[in-house]
Amino acid sequence: MNKKLAIALFSLATTLGFAQDAPTVQNTVQPNALPLEIKIEKKSPIRKSYGYVRMGISDSDAIHEVQTLPGLGAGYRLGVSNAVVDFSANYTRQSLTDNHSPYFYTAPKVAYLRYAKEFYYGAGLAWGGLKNEKTNFMGLVPNLSVGYQMPSSFVQLDVSQPAVALNPNSPKTLYASVSNLPGPLVEASFGVGF
Repeated sequence: MNKKLAIALFSLATTLGFAQDAPTVQNTVQPNALPLEIKIEKKSPIRKSYGYVRMGISDSDAIHEVQTLPGLGAGYRLGVSNAVVDFSANYTRQSLTDNHSPYFYTAPKVAYLRYAKEFYYGAGLAWGGLKNEKTNFMGLVPNLSVGYQMPSSFVQLDVSQPAVALNPNSPKTLYASVSNLPGPLVEASFGVGF
């Protein structure tokens, strides 16, 4: 009993000893001093939405050999807070007259691009295909993008790595080895918004 009483008194003394006095609050609001209007800020996207066309030059396999492929693309950038979501389709081909020339396409491609003033960076994922002398690829293609935004145009550098491929001989199976995948693709492009 003495122990319980001692613990209770010690707890009470500790609590009261470290307690602070409540600050006094003075009522400074006048009874009829309410604001007559309330301002509500409407937050709009920092980046505007726009469609674009772009011209680019790509490499069909950046590691093993250099093959430049001219290309075209079209897309739409949906503005969100300090970023855009880019929806596009792109096609590059070495020669339009030669049926066996290398080509690369992504359709559809979706990327999230984050802005730091006029510069932007981001990542995306596309369904795409690549055909060159060594590879016939069709599947998922993740990519990284960096670019510079001007008032009605942009310059962009993309690095894409074909990753999850369907085997062209049997569409229901995946490649068993990463070594069968083509190397990364590098594309530089210039786009004009409308």
